[in-house]
Amino acid sequence: MAFCAIPVFAGLTPEEVIEFKSLKARAEKGDPEVQIELAGCYAKGKGVRKNLVEAFAWYQKAANQGHFLAQYRLANCYANALGNKEEQVEPIYAAQWYKKSADQGYAPAQHRIGVCHEKKFGVLYVDQTVAEVWYRQAAAQGYAPAKRDLAVCLEQVGVGRPKNLPEAVKLYRQAAEQGDALAQYHFGRCHAEGLDVSKDLVVAAMWYRMAAEQMNPLGQRSLGLCYAKGEGVAKDMINAAKWYLRAAEQGDVLAQNYLGSCYRNGDGVSKDVIEAFTYWSLAGVVDESARAQVTLLEQSLTPVDLMRAHQRTNELRKELEQKAEDRLAMMDGN
Repeated sequence: MAFCAIPVFAGLTPEEVIEFKSLKARAEKGDPEVQIELAGCYAKGKGVRKNLVEAFAWYQKAANQGHFLAQYRLANCYANALGNKEEQVEPIYAAQWYKKSADQGYAPAQHRIGVCHEKKFGVLYVDQTVAEVWYRQAAAQGYAPAKRDLAVCLEQVGVGRPKNLPEAVKLYRQAAEQGDALAQYHFGRCHAEGLDVSKDLVVAAMWYRMAAEQMNPLGQRSLGLCYAKGEGVAKDMINAAKWYLRAAEQGDVLAQNYLGSCYRNGDGVSKDVIEAFTYWSLAGVVDESARAQVTLLEQSLTPVDLMRAHQRTNELRKELEQKAEDRLAMMDGN
């Protein structure tokens, strides 16, 4: 009789399982740093089956001992419904734990509590001034996302202050050079629009590409537009459609709309009215022009093709929702 080989899954090798058991025994003695490490194993499925509920529980044990990193990661769990009892986003608890971590000087938490105040997430009201105070504290520690979000604030007129474009562009550049993908997109936008720098579409496309290659959907869509218009790069609809697709798969509505047009007209992709319908339908949840395109297309499709188009839309929506959930589940702090 032949024996089937027992599969060894990534993160569940015999060595990793043994290491996990040892780690758990030490965590049960109460060391918060070991508890954080154990929570990370549960979150990532290293040495044990992935279990976000257990990850949450161990982060909570360490956070209750006052550990700043555990407090931050517990806040992330509440903010993204990762393993918490309610199985839904709990903004108030998220903001409370971000604040506890931020008060200990942890830059990522200072940035996140700033976001809470800017977006009214778990706090009573929007307070741009408080948000900027937290962003500045984190930015002073060199934290790139805080520099970028502070720059976004400074691009606009604030409470009791005028816009400060020179400082905003300076901060975008610093964060972009540190590798922050969203800052790279914004710094590219500065060059595209000539915001306190010389207008240079080639440089803009270069920064968009850096952001796009880090999977930033704004960078991907903007690079796609560069290829579609021949701005800063040679016009190339195949590359335009490629980058629209990557952004569309991350839920970028404008990219979904543009990609729908590509499929409808055969620009950079084979003409396919079913795919056009699908991407316009996804975008049409919030985009009126995409909804109008869906309505027009519905009138030209046969009943069979219309049924296929709705089926394809439902399948792709579920696929993209699962990908989004997977990206959130991979979050394990900084």
